[in-house]
Amino acid sequence: MNEEQLSEDEISFIELYITNGFNASDAYRALSPDVTEKTAASQGSRFAKKLKETQYFRNRLQEIRNNYGLSMKSQIERLELIYKRSMQGRAKLEFDREEKRMVEVEDENGNIVYEYDSRGALGAIQEMNKMVGFHKETALRLKLGNGNSDNPMQIEVVRRIIK
Repeated sequence: MNEEQLSEDEISFIELYITNGFNASDAYRALSPDVTEKTAASQGSRFAKKLKETQYFRNRLQEIRNNYGLSMKSQIERLELIYKRSMQGRAKLEFDREEKRMVEVEDENGNIVYEYDSRGALGAIQEMNKMVGFHKETALRLKLGNGNSDNPMQIEVVRRIIK
């Protein structure tokens, strides 16, 4: 399907689909507010599947990426930064009622207890995995243990994260 064949409704759907965070049901419902949720979900999904293959859709995504300076490399770098910051230990604090101030928590040996943002780290890892294809079924067949992979970028990203 090329751009010349898109109807006004199809172009509107693509714009709404992108604007609504790739939520096909919401995009379809915005165009057809009287439909049921079930219809919006099924028709939205059908429209999205068909229209994501168009040159117009690909051009709009590229335009948005260019406007915001987004690339696979820049996104992975941002996610790596989130991961690294999340894994930086921060001293656990608690309120000392006698001293009337926050103090660092110590373990039974007098060592400072540190906290980590495991949710932030895991979220960053999950997003990076999606970006490089680890979430796909084919990624289950990767042989990371011995460094064999069909995609050298996947191996490089994993090595950078875990070092």
